[in-house]
Amino acid sequence: MVVGDDGAAWIVGAGRASGATDLVLRLGTDGTLAARRLGTARTGAAVAWVPSRGVVVAYGTPVGPLEILSPTATVAAPLPFPAEAAVGGVLAPWDSARVLRVDDEGRGTFLDLGCGSGCAPTAAFDAGKGVGAQALGLEGGGVVALRAGTVQLLEGAAPRSLGSAATAGCAVALPTGVVAIAIEGDAVLRTVLGSRK
Repeated sequence: MVVGDDGAAWIVGAGRASGATDLVLRLGTDGTLAARRLGTARTGAAVAWVPSRGVVVAYGTPVGPLEILSPTATVAAPLPFPAEAAVGGVLAPWDSARVLRVDDEGRGTFLDLGCGSGCAPTAAFDAGKGVGAQALGLEGGGVVALRAGTVQLLEGAAPRSLGSAATAGCAVALPTGVVAIAIEGDAVLRTVLGSRK
């Protein structure tokens, strides 16, 4: 599930572990429920909300294109990136034009949502194996990734460690623009704010 600019919740079935689907449900703040569709049914996709753009769905199986579902659309539009079957990893907004995808091998790639044709992911970094299932974009730019054993700030050329020895945890974006992180076995709630770009 991702949350839109207006507070609506978007439940993207393609992000689940099994049972390929193209169904996206939008639950409005007024309680209304609306069905939307992706162009390709899939499972194991990486999903993120990109401010002012909408729901972005990347990869998954079977092979499907990168798709974006704008807040007013009923069907997602494909973006001109090569289709690739890849399950797992995380996706989060990086800046106003790009999203960052971190795969299960720890490789980060940028996807430029403004690209018009012949698009390809561009390398961001290689952080090493052990990516967990959560990454959150920071209001000022950058991403906090909660991985198996570590919390990292992905901002600039190289990831920066924010803590280690974690086996589990959770992260949530706060209305103030920071990400709050709770780590199993750590009594301190951490907050991270990206630098202004």
